Amino acid sequence: MIGLWLGLGCGGGTLTTGTTGVDTGAASTGTACWWCVDTGLDSQDTSDPTDSNSKTGKDDTGKGGDEVLSGRQAQGSGLGSLSFADYDASAYCGLNLEVVEATAADTCDDCDFAWLVTLSDTAEVTKDGGGCGPGLAYEGTSNWWGHGADGQLWSSTDGGAWSAESGSTSKVMGMSWTWSLNL
Repeated sequence: MIGLWLGLGCGGGTLTTGTTGVDTGAASTGTACWWCVDTGLDSQDTSDPTDSNSKTGKDDTGKGGDEVLSGRQAQGSGLGSLSFADYDASAYCGLNLEVVEATAADTCDDCDFAWLVTLSDTAEVTKDGGGCGPGLAYEGTSNWWGHGADGQLWSSTDGGAWSAESGSTSKVMGMSWTWSLNL
């Protein structure tokens, strides 16, 4: 029943594959909805990562900014997506970027695993109230992200020195890795 509902929600079109061999979610009848993109991730989480009603932009202590960067990647391939959301009422934003290339990184000693990911050159902007500039800066970039055993997100600018990101979460559920960072 869920597959039928998702199929109808995706426009019933045929999904196409980008140059990386990853299903881009572009349906033949138009752009597919955000939950229709097949990145090889577990399909149980259908929450919209850019929905301001499902995220507050605050960490568990109530601290953090209005800007949130989050990722959802498949454990086996590192492929998935990155989302940026700005919940500021005067300059809101929601956008998504595809992880078009992922290479396992073994340089983070404090990480259970880490990836060097390259993001798509063009973001899919889902909500634009003028606050997308920081998120659009990630278009076409390569980034180092890692998962620490303590549920901490780790990052690096060059794959050499890694640092724990305060105001972040990192979780593994099944074959999916999700993380969130308050900017």
